[in-house]
This record gives sequence, structure tokens and C-alpha cells, in this order.
Amino acid sequence: MTREDLKAFESMADFLSQMAGEMGEEIGSSQKIMKDLMDKGIPVRQSYEGEGSPFVQEVIKIEKKSAETALFDLPQGYTKQSIPWPK
Repeated sequence: MTREDLKAFESMADFLSQMAGEMGEEIGSSQKIMKDLMDKGIPVRQSYEGEGSPFVQEVIKIEKKSAETALFDLPQGYTKQSIPWPK
């Protein structure tokens, strides 16, 4: 993967930064995670052994290929709903 491949993360970080003023620190920390991915790379193996069920996540394969636009179609019966944000 190249830095160019991670451009989507940079765009997401910028988007989250714009929202941070309205949504507080949670978004700011998400922005930092996205920027860290740009600088440090994507983790390829993570494990957790604390409370609850232990798990391991591991990247097995990375490949570049075109995604069909149908992957982004909304499911049938989808209805848009507003989320009531606390003020």
C-alpha cells in the first residue's frame, strides 16, 4: 500500500474535523486515529484478552480492485431517520 492508497483516510479525518465543533471530543479522537493511520500505517494484527471474549483480528490479504457501485446501494425498505442528538 502506498500513501496515495490511504487518501480516503485523510479525507475522512478532514470531514471528522469539521464535525468536531458540533460533536465534541469523540470526533476529535477519531480524527487523530485517521491521521495516525496516514502516518503509521494500518494495523495488520490486533488481539484483545481483557474482559469479555478474547479475539484476534488479522489482515490476511490486501488487493487493489474496482468495487461495483451496487455495493453502495441502499437496501430495499431502507428509510432515512433522524438521530436525536443531545444538546
